[in-house]
Amino acid sequence: MARTPSSPTLALILSAAVLAATDASAQEVRDPLRPDAPPVQQAEEKARTADLREAGEKIGAGQLEDAEALLAPMLEPFPDDPALLLMLGEVRLALGRPDQALPVLEHAAEISPDRLRLQFQLGSALAATGRTEDALAAFRRELENNDNPEVRVLSLLNRSFLLQNMKRWEDSAAELVQVAELDPTKAQVYGDAASLYIQAGIPEKAEEVLAAGEPLGFRSAQHTYSLGAAYYKDEKYEQAAAAYRRCLLIKPTFYKAERGLGLALEKSGKGDEAVAHFRKYLELKPDARDRDRILKAIGDR
Repeated sequence: MARTPSSPTLALILSAAVLAATDASAQEVRDPLRPDAPPVQQAEEKARTADLREAGEKIGAGQLEDAEALLAPMLEPFPDDPALLLMLGEVRLALGRPDQALPVLEHAAEISPDRLRLQFQLGSALAATGRTEDALAAFRRELENNDNPEVRVLSLLNRSFLLQNMKRWEDSAAELVQVAELDPTKAQVYGDAASLYIQAGIPEKAEEVLAAGEPLGFRSAQHTYSLGAAYYKDEKYEQAAAAYRRCLLIKPTFYKAERGLGLALEKSGKGDEAVAHFRKYLELKPDARDRDRILKAIGDR
């Protein structure tokens, strides 16, 4: 049986990423004053910029409640400031209040839908409040707008997680494959993608992604064993045997793979060859529950 990958939850991904670009936020609000603005408006904008910069510093120091206390009163004089709305939404998300973050982020998206990180944070709030389809669309828009590799990876991971919760195994796997293509240091996600393809009943695609991971250093006996089990379940015994052999190359003491290989060979009409693997199985697992059945298979040869 394929193991559904134990990916990090959406909340954990978000808590790690929600304030990842704090310095960038502080830089974004340092806009030059408009030379044609009236003196009073210039003074207001200067104060706004200073407050946003101070809030950004508090965020960087982990003082989220203090940052919110600075930002929230600014909504009245600056209700349509996308930098303010985004920063306040980020803070409220980080404080675990997505229901309060959502209307702020939705308003920001109405004003400046292509602002970097906005759709990511909006997707986070939408997901946390149960609006999964809208969240998927928001993360997709962030991918369309943002070239930052870290944000793109997190958007793909969040989409994969949401699709997995919807039991859209194949779609979820495809997002993980994009993660590995974007960031080769995360080659381990090929294993989770393989598990999802197996869950979807497509072991051929699982085999493809496991092969894609090998040049990047990802080789997993467990995932390769699961591939063999999936092929065996589909009565594709030659493919199952090949997968079990690859599993044993990775981990020669994997007794389940010895057993699986013996069974696959037996089903393929190669009983004599199967015996050697049954014997190895019992050598590695002398207390096997199916010992009598395996001994009978050996004795019949």
